[in-house]
Amino acid sequence: YYDSAFYIVDQHNAHEKIIYTSLLNKINLHSQILLIPIEIFFDEMDLNKVEFLINSTDIVKYIINELGFNIELTRNSIIIKSYPYLFNNNYANLKFDIKLIFLDLLDLITGISLFDKDKLLRDVVAMFACKSAVKAGTKLNENEMVFLFENILKLDSLNPNFCPHGRNTVIKIDFKYIDKLFER
Repeated sequence: YYDSAFYIVDQHNAHEKIIYTSLLNKINLHSQILLIPIEIFFDEMDLNKVEFLINSTDIVKYIINELGFNIELTRNSIIIKSYPYLFNNNYANLKFDIKLIFLDLLDLITGISLFDKDKLLRDVVAMFACKSAVKAGTKLNENEMVFLFENILKLDSLNPNFCPHGRNTVIKIDFKYIDKLFER
């Protein structure tokens, strides 16, 4: 409990909302430049697909850059030189697989229509946040729980109660309401 109320937090929806808001509104969003870049290797056929996707339109490059990724294509790989600071383990207290997140991002972009650049960015960020968020049922340690709780409450003015897909992130039950239920 906190602030004379009992809170129930959906860890996936709350984390999704935190990531979504951070990326979309650039709250605490900086690119983390890597001392040792992350290299993702592909066979020739897959690399051709990735290269085609990335070079197919300026909107794809815009999305990748807006999300804080700086990449370089080589003969048989993609080199990630920077990624959103949000995914830095020291910041988020939660573990992320940047390779997997970037590959998921490419998959997401392939399935979305490229008409309205701003809507496209919001849609990609929503799906990206969902795929990147801690999964329901994952055991979290106390620091991870505190991180989610404190950060979802910080979003109070930005409507923290719902994730980008419209699901509840946190439910607050006042102790007065609980007392009323027990006829006190």
